[in-house]
Amino acid sequence: MFLTRLPIELAAEYGTPVDIEILFPSTSPVSTVANWSVDGIISHVKMEIKQLEDDNFVEKRMYELKGQADETFKKQDYLNVSVLYTQALKMDNLDAKLLSNRSLCWLRMGPPGEFS
Repeated sequence: MFLTRLPIELAAEYGTPVDIEILFPSTSPVSTVANWSVDGIISHVKMEIKQLEDDNFVEKRMYELKGQADETFKKQDYLNVSVLYTQALKMDNLDAKLLSNRSLCWLRMGPPGEFS
């Protein structure tokens, strides 16, 4: 995800509070920054960075789970594949492909009681 940042936000990310103080008087308040102050801008930018890191982690984990599931599916280990799809669905419960793939695993396993 790419963010467009104002110079004051870049100063908060890469600079020092002094840089923010210099830009503060000539910058109009940003509506997404709840506390329009030097400390508030720093907190806001740190929170955005943390959110991006979390999003990147989730995206990477989803990719890993899908890869593991694909390999396990090739081995026809449908029980473990359905577990991997369920784990991935905890991160994105609306992913139609994950839902259909997990359903296919359940179908291939047969009615409950026929697999262990």
